[in-house]
Amino acid sequence: MADWVLSIFVVTGAVIYLRAAMNLERLQVGDALGPQVFPSIVAICMLCSGLLLAWETWRKQMNPEGSAPPAPKPGDGVAHPSADRRRHQMELREISDWPRREDSEAIRAEDDA
Repeated sequence: MADWVLSIFVVTGAVIYLRAAMNLERLQVGDALGPQVFPSIVAICMLCSGLLLAWETWRKQMNPEGSAPPAPKPGDGVAHPSADRRRHQMELREISDWPRREDSEAIRAEDDA
């Protein structure tokens, strides 16, 4: 409930702030954009964040269990974490050895030529 209240206050504040920014008078001297640009950008960012908070709150209410996938059960064919870690370590070793392999192959090709 608190998220809904916060999002409503943020959106309302953003609309009021944007309206106030649009009512700033244009100056004849200075930047061609005038003093309205920065407050308008801030108001639009506030509006987007309030709408995003409302959307996330609505989505959370539609899916109360969360969006996390269910935990794998034993015997589902999921590899053991240590095996997965070993596979990642082996891949990293191969990636880090790749430049050295390329250099050694280039040297061998030069020696053969």
